[in-house]
Amino acid sequence: MKLTFAALVVASCRRQLGHSRPYKKDSWLDVTAMTISLFGICDAGLLLGLVLILVFAVWLQWLPSSGKALGLILPALTLD
Repeated sequence: MKLTFAALVVASCRRQLGHSRPYKKDSWLDVTAMTISLFGICDAGLLLGLVLILVFAVWLQWLPSSGKALGLILPALTLD
């Protein structure tokens, strides 16, 4: 249930980015949203999950790779 809610939050944030893109064409926000969308479409879910864990949990140590509340961020990003 928690993972479902986290995935819905991530999806709504991405949707807002998509709706703001036509108003700010060729801005840094537009380019960032396009890059994230392209990366999310082109990669398989398993590879994306491993890359997210490697970057955000191992290298940067910003998020835990597992756990209760903050541990749901990386799986939610992968599922969306």
